[in-house]
Amino acid sequence: MCEHCHGGPGIKPDKWSRGLLPQPPHLPEVISEWEPDEVFWIVKHGIKMTGMPSFGANHGDQMIWNIAAFATRLPAMTKEEYEGFEEADSSGSEY
Repeated sequence: MCEHCHGGPGIKPDKWSRGLLPQPPHLPEVISEWEPDEVFWIVKHGIKMTGMPSFGANHGDQMIWNIAAFATRLPAMTKEEYEGFEEADSSGSEY
């Protein structure tokens, strides 16, 4: 769900996300600027006056921690590894 706006390793964001202001950062390039607990907070609460929504109403804390852990691994992932996670997710597995 993050890829639409933030892209992924070797993957650009969807074209429609270019209209968001401020522009969503390409996570593999910037995620290391935040600690995992900061990523958790951002995902759970969103960021006011940006396109970053709050996922806390739809996702439990454990799922948000999983998202934060996954996101912090992005800089070390190859495009192929990243795409492997997408395939696992579509088969019903949680990352």
